Amino acid sequence: MLFRQKSGRKSDTLPWLILLCTCAGSAAPMLAPESAQAADSSSASASAGSGQMPSDDLQQGVSLYKKGDMKGSCEALQRAVSGNAKRNAMAHYYLANALAVLHRRAEARAEYELSYRLANSTQLKDLAKRGITSLGGNVPQARSSTDVPRGRSGSDSAEASSTSSGTKRGFIGLRFINGNEVDQVVPGSPSAVAGVQPGDLFTAIDGRSTTGLDEGSVSDMTVGAAGTKMICEIERQGKRFKVTIQRAERVDFNKIAGVRAATPKTGDKLDASLITMLKQTGDTQQAYSQVLQGLSSIPHSVKEELARAGIKIIIAPSITDARPDLKGERPNGYVHGGSYENCPAMYAPDRNTLYIAERAQIGNNPRSFNTRIPEATLHELGHAYDFNRNIVSSQDFKQVYTQDMQHLSSSLRERYYYYTQEADEGHELFAELFATANGSHDEPGLARAFPRTFEFVRKSMQ
Repeated sequence: MLFRQKSGRKSDTLPWLILLCTCAGSAAPMLAPESAQAADSSSASASAGSGQMPSDDLQQGVSLYKKGDMKGSCEALQRAVSGNAKRNAMAHYYLANALAVLHRRAEARAEYELSYRLANSTQLKDLAKRGITSLGGNVPQARSSTDVPRGRSGSDSAEASSTSSGTKRGFIGLRFINGNEVDQVVPGSPSAVAGVQPGDLFTAIDGRSTTGLDEGSVSDMTVGAAGTKMICEIERQGKRFKVTIQRAERVDFNKIAGVRAATPKTGDKLDASLITMLKQTGDTQQAYSQVLQGLSSIPHSVKEELARAGIKIIIAPSITDARPDLKGERPNGYVHGGSYENCPAMYAPDRNTLYIAERAQIGNNPRSFNTRIPEATLHELGHAYDFNRNIVSSQDFKQVYTQDMQHLSSSLRERYYYYTQEADEGHELFAELFATANGSHDEPGLARAFPRTFEFVRKSMQ
């Protein structure tokens, strides 16, 4: 996150929502109730009569959405889709919008997919499709709505959370890249206990093939309630076998062997010289180790240049512990309602300082250990490298950026809207491509979408 522009690192500005009509007094663009009914009146009438809102919960959910109360809207809409609006495409579409605004991306995508499958009108299908693609999903093939996975496995999350139906979502401790390839396994997690290793290929999950799916879709296939099991078909070095993974209810990092109990990385003297720990907490050593993990993947010459420029990295329990002047302020672009108290990381050019939060909170999810520290460190150091070199304002950068933008499809413009906002001028794109060039997998498709810009960023570090 770049403090100069007060924008969230992954703001998800919901580009598809700007295409919808805006209701009077609503806090965010949305599809008006009467328009939604017209778009899919058959699904609306399936519950409570043609032309009428099918339930009080649905009416309440829409009303709360218009007032900007996303948490209340979600709660009401979740009751609606769990009751007589279960097969109402419009209800699932509204719920997806609210979840997306709360930054609950995987759950939002699942609701968009369900709305897409249930919708009878081309208009509502198109809107749901825009939501799916904007969140990095693939438009589903037609099938029964009962087969739709709800929520995400928490494959890159420290703790389990709730699905949109309120069921406690299980934690498995996996992160995928390149579709079905395992990138990371959390030590001591259910996946580690089952023997899963980085580099394994998940060829099928509970009998469903993963062929041709991206990593987000594969991760979504692992969704399930805590305590339940899934059977995974794995390929490792040409050999195929099956493992059973039992989803855990929650994760306590203090009890996971090899995580906080392990000796943290010490890094080299240069890396250590860049870091200051504001104060010691139970999370500080693990956060310090993960910052060093991010730093270790950056070329030494780049780190030397940043050190000469006076870059500082401060690890703090939260951003506002290090910057109390930001308490109560909401970064521009944090559409999910977060504030600097929730922010996982930011770079402040005026102080040439990178701030890393030990704990972060996104939307309604509980504050938990910041599992994205290595990736966030790389992204924010990308901002530092950019501003200390004044790269994005150079004509060379503008040229390759413009060329890539001219070749970008409309769907990719929507998907990567955050990186192509005109007011940003390419700063967020440079930072994320810098992170990608140094091993981050947060946005695996970004380098392919901006090949000229990515090559420019990569060469800037040589």
